[in-house]
Amino acid sequence: MALMAASPIVETAGLDLDVARPLVAEPGVLERAWMDLEDVLGFGVRATPTFFVDGRLLDPFGAAELRALVAEEGAAAGS
Repeated sequence: MALMAASPIVETAGLDLDVARPLVAEPGVLERAWMDLEDVLGFGVRATPTFFVDGRLLDPFGAAELRALVAEEGAAAGS
């Protein structure tokens, strides 16, 4: 029934409700979706893409920042 509550969002995103209904009804699908949502909220994901390096959020986002964070984590790991 969660799909029906979200149907305006689903339709706005261009997804086909007739295709989605039987998929959502399969065992474990909604449970997995809730687990994914808990991960998103727990990790602080705010947009797509969101990058993490060894559990650290890349913020602000950018190529130079990503290189710097990878270098920091590599140095901390001794590699």
